[in-house]
Amino acid sequence: MLTSSCWWSNPRDLNDFDINKVVGVGFGVNHHKNSWRIGYIPIFENENRFKIYGYFYDKSSNTHVSEFIGIIEADKEYSFEAESIDNIYFIVIKEGVGYCSFENVTDDPKLQFTLYPYVGGDNTAIRDMYIYVELKYIK
Repeated sequence: MLTSSCWWSNPRDLNDFDINKVVGVGFGVNHHKNSWRIGYIPIFENENRFKIYGYFYDKSSNTHVSEFIGIIEADKEYSFEAESIDNIYFIVIKEGVGYCSFENVTDDPKLQFTLYPYVGGDNTAIRDMYIYVELKYIK
């Protein structure tokens, strides 16, 4: 759940358009080049609403890639599931929000750890979030 403190109006500069990471999974020893994440950008002209993205590092192109998932509201709980099948990752935000999928993230999904919130860019603001994460590796 992102609270209303995660939203603000009038972007201060281009850093406010960075994707703020909420949660994700890193693999191996370098999460900057081996991870997937869920992130958000406030919808500055629409109070307490956020664009949600899947965000990952694509090993085949050596670039960070994001994919729009949907829009959520502040102070409302949402749940998500992420699943890997043959190195293709699927993130589904439930409650009818949307999903994304991507591949070329990791060679070994067994070496995983949780990534927690990070607010990108040089700007800071209050970020009250409530996050519960459970990782399962199923053969």
